[in-house]
Parts: sequence; C-alpha cells; structure tokens
Amino acid sequence: MSSIDIFESSKSKTIQIIGPCPFNINLIVDLPTIFIDGGIQHRQRIQDSKTLSVGDGDSNQTQYKLDIPFKKDKSFSDLQGSFQYIPDFVSEINLLGFLGERADHEFSNILELFSLCKQRHNFVAKLEDSIEIFSPGTYHINHNGLISCYTFEDNLVSIEGDIKYPLRQEKITPLSSNGLSNEAHGDVSLEVSKSPLVIFKN
Repeated sequence: MSSIDIFESSKSKTIQIIGPCPFNINLIVDLPTIFIDGGIQHRQRIQDSKTLSVGDGDSNQTQYKLDIPFKKDKSFSDLQGSFQYIPDFVSEINLLGFLGERADHEFSNILELFSLCKQRHNFVAKLEDSIEIFSPGTYHINHNGLISCYTFEDNLVSIEGDIKYPLRQEKITPLSSNGLSNEAHGDVSLEVSKSPLVIFKN
C-alpha cells in the first residue's frame, strides 16, 4: 500500500495537521496526522502509523523524506496542497504549527481553511487553541472567555447557551465587528447557516 492508501485507510473522523512553526500544545500521538514540510520534525512523536507528509521541502531540515513532494515553483501553499488528502468522512482537523511567525502566512492559512470549510458541512478546523473555523452546521462548544466571530461572506448565525450576548439567526456581514468580544461561560450551542464562521477565542 502507498502512504496515501495507508493514511486514508483510517476511519477516524478527526485528524491533525502539523506545520513547521513552534507550538506549545501537546500532540495527540494516536491520531492520523499530515505533516506539512518542516512539521515532519515531529514525526518520531506520533505513534499512529497512519501518517502522511507533503511539501516543497523549503522548511524540512530533517533526515525524513516527504511522502509527497511538491514543486517549489507551485502556485499554492503546502497547506492548501494537503487538503486533497483529507478523507471525506473527516469532520474535524486540528492544526498545530501554523501560528506565531509571519502574519501574512497566518492570514493566508485562515483564508485557505475558510475555503476548505465552504466545501464541507458540519466540519471544523481548529488552529491550536486560538482560532476555529466552522462550516455550515450545528455545533456545541465549551469555552470560558471572550470569543469574536467573523465571516468573509454574508452569514446567518445563532449562538446560545452560556453566552453573554445571545445571537438568534443574526445576520453577520463580511468584515463586520458585530460579533466582536462576546463572553462565553461554559457550554455554547452554535448554528452556522450560510457560509463558514471564523471564531477567535481568548
């Protein structure tokens, strides 16, 4: 079996994607994992045999060879290139190693994940403990602290439960501050109706 076949043979609905930037969150060692370029430095920490590594090699300074090498002069990022290997049955991806360095790269990652979530339903992409992007669907989240919601397209959003400012089918427009600085105090129900919703957690 090829590396792709082995990775896709997993039936886990959650996978993690490891990027090249430093991070302080523990890896989940038994989750199927995609390593993005220099993120392969964490390969020996993963116990699950269902792993895949992709990239153009510009940040890989290890002895490991990437399973799927990309051309260096490509017109897409390594992260975006990895999306084609996420099985259709996956409903959650946890991303580590994509924050804390270049701001333009962080913004590009958010945009690419937003586009991925547009193609899915009841699907969430989590960037460490800071940012979560929800495709249209219904969710339950648990958080104590501030949350701010943004969208890049017209959206209808409901946020109810342990939340200071409930929203009930509230229209949130692109780049609006309408969802800024809400306060969560535990269990919160979320319904996203039209396009993906980006939530920053503090």
